[in-house]
Parts: sequence; C-alpha cells; structure tokens
Amino acid sequence: MQVLVTDAQPKDAFVAVQYHERWFWIADADIQSKYTFGIIILLFSIADTGVKGAAPVATIPANQ
Repeated sequence: MQVLVTDAQPKDAFVAVQYHERWFWIADADIQSKYTFGIIILLFSIADTGVKGAAPVATIPANQ
C-alpha cells in the first residue's frame, strides 16, 4: 500500500486525511492500494464487536 504525503490538499485522492498540517492520501488511480485499504477497513469492521462498557451508576442519597 502506497500512502503519499504532500503539504497541499490532493486533487485526485481516493482517501485523504490532514494530520499536523500535512496531507496523507491514496491516489484514486492506485488500484492495489485502494484494494489493500478496503481489506483493512473490512478487518476493522469485523473486529469491532460493538460491545460498549457499562454506564456509570449515580447514587443519590435519600432523606433518612
């Protein structure tokens, strides 16, 4: 997978993200990198179990 880095926002990006004033992106014409990125996204979605932690319980003292 080839991730490109530029200072300016790319024009022909399949996916791009700005991080610390630089742009990291995959070119739209790069079929192999797009395929690899898709597999990674698929693996992350399979790994996401959707289990959330229990919400905290707040107790309020009542008049005794």
